[in-house]
Amino acid sequence: MIPMDDLKFQEQYGGQYVACQDGHVIASAPTYDELSDHLDALGAEENDLIVEYVEPVATIRVY
Repeated sequence: MIPMDDLKFQEQYGGQYVACQDGHVIASAPTYDELSDHLDALGAEENDLIVEYVEPVATIRVY
C-alpha cells in the first residue's frame, strides 16, 4: 500500500519502515524496533496498521 506517487514516497521514506492507517503514514523509522517503540508511544494498535519497508531510491526490485 503506497498512498502517493511511488518515487515521491521512496524519496521521503526510502530506507525506513512505515506504518500506515487508513491510507496515511502515521509513523516511520529506520528499524522495525524503533517504529514499534514509536507506535507504542503513540498508543497505536499495530493490528490496525499496515507496516512495510520502503526500499531506498535507485534500488532495483526483482519479483
